[in-house]
Amino acid sequence: MRRKMRLNFKQAGGLVICGLLLSSCTGVADKPKVSGVKSKGVSFEKHLSKEYKKLVSYEKKASKKNPVLRTKKFVAFFDTGSAKLSKSAQMAVESAVGFALNKNSSSIAVTGHTDTVGSRKANKTLAKKRVASVLANFKAAGFNLKKDIVDVALGELDPTVLSGDGKNEKFNRRVVVAVDYNLTDPNVKYFAKRAKMAAKGKAPGLQMLSERRLKGKYAKALGPAYARLWSALDSKGAKLDGKNAAKAQVNYECWLRQAELNKKKNKKLGKCKSSFYGAMAMLEGAIYNAKKKKKK
Repeated sequence: MRRKMRLNFKQAGGLVICGLLLSSCTGVADKPKVSGVKSKGVSFEKHLSKEYKKLVSYEKKASKKNPVLRTKKFVAFFDTGSAKLSKSAQMAVESAVGFALNKNSSSIAVTGHTDTVGSRKANKTLAKKRVASVLANFKAAGFNLKKDIVDVALGELDPTVLSGDGKNEKFNRRVVVAVDYNLTDPNVKYFAKRAKMAAKGKAPGLQMLSERRLKGKYAKALGPAYARLWSALDSKGAKLDGKNAAKAQVNYECWLRQAELNKKKNKKLGKCKSSFYGAMAMLEGAIYNAKKKKKK
């Protein structure tokens, strides 16, 4: 197994926390390559695929019992007195449509706004036209405008920037698209995809903290956990003990996922965390014994 860069425990932990807080850092070491290794006749990838499938099974049940809803907003701005989508507005709307399709949205709200130039009646009519311009894109993408989308034209009401009558304010001339989506559904797809990758002999790399929307309080434990697992895999841990290496990786990602949900009482987080540490203890034991045997 090749290693493009060595990384000790403290360095790795620092990089992970850096990734969480700053989103991007330079000099991050490559993820360890563990593809194709075997442990007692069973490949690491097969163990990994099996563990991911267990996680997918749990997530499917969780999505039915306790769906976690999130909202993402997209804003398209308009020229004065116009309901025509500019290039930038078209891009914003297309992003909203694409997001709604990919995230398996539960509901979509489209709200039209204007500035205070002109009468309230005229502005409400203009807001309706702007909403219609946006809805045309959703209709073209296959959405049912009556069942899938709630739309309203507020006109000059609810401005982003407070101003007096007759004020030409560009930030108030907008249509807001709010997409509510179930956080669990795309998560099931995400882990199912990783299970398929592993089944094909391609072990997915470790998921970074920056790949999930986490609160800073979780970095204190998850950062060192990532570094510890990275170090074990980089020390040929997957070859020495594929079963526990796979269990550690998937339970780390399960822990990461549960941390993102940020529930007050989360038994699953505790279980994933405990399973991770248990698997890591076994994995590190195998690495230690291998090094000890090599010295002899």
